[in-house]
Amino acid sequence: FGNFPPSKIPPNKVDHLLGLLHDTWCSSFAEIVFSPGNIYASQASKWRVIKCATELQEAGIKFEKATESSSLFDIKFKNGIMRIHPLQIDDDTE
Repeated sequence: FGNFPPSKIPPNKVDHLLGLLHDTWCSSFAEIVFSPGNIYASQASKWRVIKCATELQEAGIKFEKATESSSLFDIKFKNGIMRIHPLQIDDDTE
């Protein structure tokens, strides 16, 4: 996960991949952004919640699969197109 610190989540507490990604992303993000002296901490009050994919699509945003990305969190937005690394979820995914 690039610059994120190693996960402190015990392996026996992981129920599924999406939960692991959420727990790792949220705790790591908070540790990095809101750590004392971080330049982003002072700007956190300016942040806004990003709408769900359906609402973004209804607003005219187009989605494409990122081909050059290897990280799930490498999201690019340019000219009304959001490029995201695919996360495959199907009937066998727990």
